[in-house]
Amino acid sequence: MPRVLVVDDEEMNRDLLSRKLVRQGYEAVTAQNGPEALVAIEEQSFDIVLLDIRMPGMSGEEVLAQVRRTWSPADLPIIMVTAEADSNSVVRSLSLGADDYVTKPIDFPVLFARMEGKLVLRDLMRERATQHDGPFDQRYVESLILRGEDNTLEFKSTLRWNIHSGQVGKEIEIAWAKTIVAFLNSDGGILLIGVADDGEIIGTQLDQLKNDDKYLLHVNNTIKSLVGLEYISHIQFDLVAVKDKKVLSIQCKAYPEAVFLKNVKEDEFYARFGPSSRKLSTREVLSYLQKREH
Repeated sequence: MPRVLVVDDEEMNRDLLSRKLVRQGYEAVTAQNGPEALVAIEEQSFDIVLLDIRMPGMSGEEVLAQVRRTWSPADLPIIMVTAEADSNSVVRSLSLGADDYVTKPIDFPVLFARMEGKLVLRDLMRERATQHDGPFDQRYVESLILRGEDNTLEFKSTLRWNIHSGQVGKEIEIAWAKTIVAFLNSDGGILLIGVADDGEIIGTQLDQLKNDDKYLLHVNNTIKSLVGLEYISHIQFDLVAVKDKKVLSIQCKAYPEAVFLKNVKEDEFYARFGPSSRKLSTREVLSYLQKREH
């Protein structure tokens, strides 16, 4: 059941939209203002947002701008709700990253058709972002780096070398293993190691492993230790030559059951929220898994 966040300062509008959505087979959650909406988006998982443009205090445009700093359309489609004559706000909203808009009074068959279209497009974008036929090549990895980090793509500078301390650090391995676990528990994703946050290609030489075979063996052993080789069918990794350096690509597909990070004080559950991985408490894990099943 898709979850929809309805954001509107008018209680009557929120109630009407919620009732219509529930009858259509959606789960509706409401927020009465911008700050409340931002908290809900940060703490919960939604499939789509219906966002009123004109609200006192924090406008829908301001909410949209903040959400798009973290969540792309592939993460969270947003449809703006506006008065029919408010064309300037519509144009600004679309330029800020809104996916579509509907006018008041709402034509509900049109709204539902647009929502369904956006959800289908979101799923296609996610599939395209996390699946790649055949081995990774230089051109594909370069296109990923140009795309930049998002909910299905993350960069790590090194495999095991702590740049700040100038020595091998277990915490570096744990950091990228957390990302793998989060991708497995979410919609999948791609991890590139040997790439800085700003897209600079660092390569693998800093990790000081003798050759490619030793490097890939270390990757395999780390995954075995911190994630588990039982998940290896959902994890593919290889070294890719990019210009005059090599980058490790790790492609993860969503795993149907909960995956935990191992060999820490206690097993930890991570999931993707926007372009970052977040550790969930026991209560949050149960809630997250229940929502994922729907």
